[in-house]
Amino acid sequence: MDQNTEMLDFIYKNTEMGLSTLDRLVGIAEDDHFKVALLTQKEEYHKIFAEAKQLAGVELEKTGAMAKFSAYMMLELKTLADNSPSHIAEMLIQGSTMGVVDMTKRLKEYTCASDEVRALAQKLLETEQQNIETMKGFLR
Repeated sequence: MDQNTEMLDFIYKNTEMGLSTLDRLVGIAEDDHFKVALLTQKEEYHKIFAEAKQLAGVELEKTGAMAKFSAYMMLELKTLADNSPSHIAEMLIQGSTMGVVDMTKRLKEYTCASDEVRALAQKLLETEQQNIETMKGFLR
């Protein structure tokens, strides 16, 4: 697999998991202001997801069923006792921080990826950083 396809595959899977997580969290969240923030994040992930799919020009590999199930169960367990905006925001900050680290590494590693693909990766990185800043406002 070439660097463009590998980078797009990573972006695709990252945003796919983000969309899945945010879908579930919107259903759990009770605070309307917090739901708006989650829906805004979801919209940004969807744009990046769609662009990665379009740029790839081939069918990208979806996240495996076990990974999705594991993430779903972990989310259920972590929100069972505390589904407050503060707790969910903390979880999202942790996830986005991992995304920032992973994307930063990949941008440094995949130097031969096209400018267009690298720009999309940079957009995802900046989106993750913005998500962290937004979620900080919900911490208590």
